[in-house]
Amino acid sequence: MRSNEYLVLKINTDASWTLEGTGLAAVARNSSGSLVSGNILFTHASSSLVAEALAVRLGVQLALSIPSTHFLFEIDSLQLVKLLTHCTTSTDWAM
Repeated sequence: MRSNEYLVLKINTDASWTLEGTGLAAVARNSSGSLVSGNILFTHASSSLVAEALAVRLGVQLALSIPSTHFLFEIDSLQLVKLLTHCTTSTDWAM
C-alpha cells in the first residue's frame, strides 16, 4: 500500500423501534463489500429517532474498535442526518 492510500470502511447503522423494545445494528464493510465487523444490541428507546441515534452511537463504538482511520457512515434516517449535520436549537426527541 502506498503512503497516500488508506483503508476506508463503510459503517451501516439501522434501528427497529417498537414500544416493547428496540433493535440496533451496525456493520462495517471494506471497499469490496466484505464484512469486517458488526454488532447488535437490544434495548429500549423513547422514539424511533432516539433509536436511530442509538444505532449511530453503536456504529461509532464499532468504528473505534477497528484499526482504521477513515470511515464512511450510511444512515437511513434523513431527519437524523439533518440533525447531525446542521446546528439546531431544539429537537423533539420524543417524535
